[in-house]
Amino acid sequence: MTTNFADQFGALLASSAPAAPVAQTWQELVDPAGLADAPPVGDFKAYMTSYVEGGGQLEMDPDGMRDCIAYCDNHIEEIRVLQRKAYNDLYPETLGIGEHGFEPARQLLAKYQPKARGGGSLPKHSSAVGYFQGLIEWVTDFRDGLQTALDAYLVADFGTEASFNSIGIE
Repeated sequence: MTTNFADQFGALLASSAPAAPVAQTWQELVDPAGLADAPPVGDFKAYMTSYVEGGGQLEMDPDGMRDCIAYCDNHIEEIRVLQRKAYNDLYPETLGIGEHGFEPARQLLAKYQPKARGGGSLPKHSSAVGYFQGLIEWVTDFRDGLQTALDAYLVADFGTEASFNSIGIE
């Protein structure tokens, strides 16, 4: 991965938002007044859904938001590539040091195999494959939250435009 997701997203927000106090969390960024009920940390889609359904006001650049969503999709695919590499390349079938007849070599092989895919005493989420899966899930949730916000904004914007057009205001 050649770009930092947080830097890209932060730059996009900074370029499209008026000067304001710096938010410390994404909840503060989206809901600076603290009006929405915040879900558990890491559940961005649920947070955005709660915020929108609670009547929270959204202002955004729809094209910029689409760019962020597309960037999330690209980032997810990059992580999937790394996950496949971890699954295929980090799991040693054999070390070639006599693990079939030499017990310490067999133990060494058994030590490194779970680090790639999980298993043995190592839970899957602590393996390289599991770590990348956690990242995929987090970025997917983040992307889905952005999509929820964009969809709600577009519905509200379309409704406002239709109301103005019905009374002759363009």
